[in-house]
Amino acid sequence: MIQSVLSNFALLLLLHLCINMIFHYKPCIPKRAGEFLIIFFGIAATISMFYLPIRFEEYFLDLRLIPLLFLAIMRGWNTALPVLFVASIWRLIMGGPGAVPGTLFGMIFPTIVGLYFFQGETPRYHFKKIAIATTIAWILSDFPTLFFFSLSVDEALQLLTFRYVSIIGSSFIFYIFIINGIQQEDQRQRLNQLADFDPLTGLYNKRKFLEVMSEQISQNPNNPYFLALLDLDFFKEINDKFGHLTGDRVLIQFAQYLRQKQTDHIMFARYGGEEFIAFCSGDSLEETAYYFNELRRHLLLEKFSSASGEITPSISVSIGICPFYPAKDVHQQIDVADQLLYEAKRLGRNRVCY
Repeated sequence: MIQSVLSNFALLLLLHLCINMIFHYKPCIPKRAGEFLIIFFGIAATISMFYLPIRFEEYFLDLRLIPLLFLAIMRGWNTALPVLFVASIWRLIMGGPGAVPGTLFGMIFPTIVGLYFFQGETPRYHFKKIAIATTIAWILSDFPTLFFFSLSVDEALQLLTFRYVSIIGSSFIFYIFIINGIQQEDQRQRLNQLADFDPLTGLYNKRKFLEVMSEQISQNPNNPYFLALLDLDFFKEINDKFGHLTGDRVLIQFAQYLRQKQTDHIMFARYGGEEFIAFCSGDSLEETAYYFNELRRHLLLEKFSSASGEITPSISVSIGICPFYPAKDVHQQIDVADQLLYEAKRLGRNRVCY
């Protein structure tokens, strides 16, 4: 009996491992393919339990309600219903006196309970809710089946106790593994965020910018490309007059402004301090310069606020633009844009040089 319980639980852990691997490689797997794989593994785990029954005296039981319940709670009807449908058809085809009650009470009812407790795409799971859902599913699954068995009161109590302990115990351990997997995935995403994005502005950092730039060039090597460096004018005066907290707020708001201007043809990143970098494709240098002139002109109309809510003076930006040639050294070409940026500052700031 213990071996059968462990076999059922091993299937639960295998299901968790497979789903965890799908999420780990999520960036490489198309969304529909990932959903299909989760459904496939859910079906495989549920059906496999039919062939690894837990024997209690002359009765054969399994933990099929757990994968159906957890898939419904954590993935919703899009995942749970296909798994339920295929597994139910399979169980009915297997036949036997327990086929109909086992399908109805042991599969359909737990899935409905799980769907009731489904919390949406970004849930936060608490074991209290999982325990309540598991207990309700156990009651709906096991109590009706007692009518199909000729059991004394003592036998019924023994069976129900054994079932509840095995179900709630397996659910608790399964829950721990799931939460651990979710926490590891959250931590991995946070590390990726720190590795790829500037922590203050949320724009790409320099390393990620150069990486994405290289990817874009490799996909469309014949496009004309341009580099631009943008530097906020008189930023030191903002820090001196309003404080560094306000300076940070200005950088954040400027980054939000750049994000609004971002298109499929232009990408912004924070280069360092109050300096930002852009990589774009366009028909000509003049067209690109016109775009950045409009960006500069509209920036003067934006409202920036201090940490205390006070409106700061208008913010202007100086910009240097140069063509980008994939065959040449990227850092030398950034240096060209940097020289043009300082030429814009030398000529009085708030202008574009190219």
